[in-house]
Amino acid sequence: MTENIEKKSAPQNEVDAPTDRKRIALLNGVCGQADRLRICGQVVDIPITEEQKAEAWDPFHGLPNSLVPSIRPMQDFTMRTVRRARLQLELLDVHPTRFRQNRQEEYPIIYSSEVFTSNDDSFFAHSIDAEVPPGQYVVRVILRGIDSIRQSAADLAYIRNSDSLILKKDIPIGYGRVVVLPRSYTGFILTSDIDQTFLDTPLHSSQGLMETLFQTPEAKPAIPGLPEFYRQVQRMHDTRVPTMFISASPHFFRRTLSAVFDHYDIDITGLHLKYLMSTVDNILKKFGETIFNLNDFLSQGISHSVERTLKFLGSSFQSLFDQIAYKTITLLENRQMQPTEAREILMGDNTEGDYFIFTLYQFLLKGELTGRDLENYLYRLNFLDREALTRDHARRIVSLTEANLETHGPFNPVAHVWIHRSNPDVDQERMEELINNTLPDRLHERYEANDPDIIHPLACKHGGAGFALAAWDEGLINEERLKPILHSMIGLYYKEEKIDDRRLKRWIKEYPFRHNRSLSPAGLCDAVFN
Repeated sequence: MTENIEKKSAPQNEVDAPTDRKRIALLNGVCGQADRLRICGQVVDIPITEEQKAEAWDPFHGLPNSLVPSIRPMQDFTMRTVRRARLQLELLDVHPTRFRQNRQEEYPIIYSSEVFTSNDDSFFAHSIDAEVPPGQYVVRVILRGIDSIRQSAADLAYIRNSDSLILKKDIPIGYGRVVVLPRSYTGFILTSDIDQTFLDTPLHSSQGLMETLFQTPEAKPAIPGLPEFYRQVQRMHDTRVPTMFISASPHFFRRTLSAVFDHYDIDITGLHLKYLMSTVDNILKKFGETIFNLNDFLSQGISHSVERTLKFLGSSFQSLFDQIAYKTITLLENRQMQPTEAREILMGDNTEGDYFIFTLYQFLLKGELTGRDLENYLYRLNFLDREALTRDHARRIVSLTEANLETHGPFNPVAHVWIHRSNPDVDQERMEELINNTLPDRLHERYEANDPDIIHPLACKHGGAGFALAAWDEGLINEERLKPILHSMIGLYYKEEKIDDRRLKRWIKEYPFRHNRSLSPAGLCDAVFN
């Protein structure tokens, strides 16, 4: 009997065990005007089974279709980076929703790049300078080869047989979404955080954070009302509102989070995640430079050198967990591609520093803090008792600020800043206090004086209800779009309290409306629930 059991179970084990690696490109997604597009992504190797080699793959997730509903971040923790891949990009004239991988040769190629090489840690960025008409497209990444002896040796050491996928070249390895906006675009671009803004991620529980590594897309709970909120805001105008997501989640969450948006039926333009290994690599690189340039290191005295080293190590370690440098850099990079008159909606939460980041970002785009003054301010920045920026991060932000000022001039595109009040201790007053205490003196004075050029963050309570009421109050959505958002929350739980229409009506009546709309809170309740 034991032999029979072993014979029956053996084939199952053989099917489930990875037998090869597949080389794929994972792309951020891009939104900008024609002459400012920058395609960014990463080339990685992932383990696959024989069954997965044979089945169809989702082109934008980089996943076999069978794995889309069951992928977990932990499965991608060990995906291998590919050094110095030789790549070529092709822009296909097809809307992403109509793209079919088995028909891709039928789509016209409207742009083809020269062959270029990704960097040593597998990332690549390529600017498109061609005149591409406004619209939505698919970018295809083609692998032309490898320009690294180390990577080639690693590939040869791994291969099991002559049919191994990592030996193949001149093949498509990834696809991404591209939104090209008209230069005259004056509509909205929505940029949102993910954890505690869209997903109810337990950020301050070690056990909860560990559980997120093993959750499938269906197991990742959304904050009530947010999925429907994104869908309604995206459709609030004739043209679909591009929606970008920025998260400090590690890069190996990408395929899972991409599938999460699919699960909740949210159309995304871009997804930006944090690459943690670059920080570790920078620490090792800095130590190497110090050892080989010891005289230069000690040139300003031992005490100064030790102080500088401790600052670098402290800020580098903190940057593994902090968000200020990463999110500010990503916002500035995205803004540089956008049409000047495009208006931004920024969404975040109050558990970290989103409200401060979104405020500082506006001052930078206005040119209120630049050059060495900005670099020194960022290097000494201490927000919530954290020194999170290295000198390299500070210089990168200075460079991007200057590039944006050169592209757009001193102009603030931010129209709305909405912050989910996930942490009840950080209310509107506390947010304002923390921002005031952190800004440099001259910016603090302007902020406290309610400079009309700077949009203050608005604390939004009760998950999707708070965001939806803020959007209605600003005239961005009407009652017909507000209604499905609020109704989608009924029967769900927010902060361990079950939501019903009575609770929603109370939230409407308690909401601090700032504009005189045609409906009173009571009238709005009637319009939404009757």
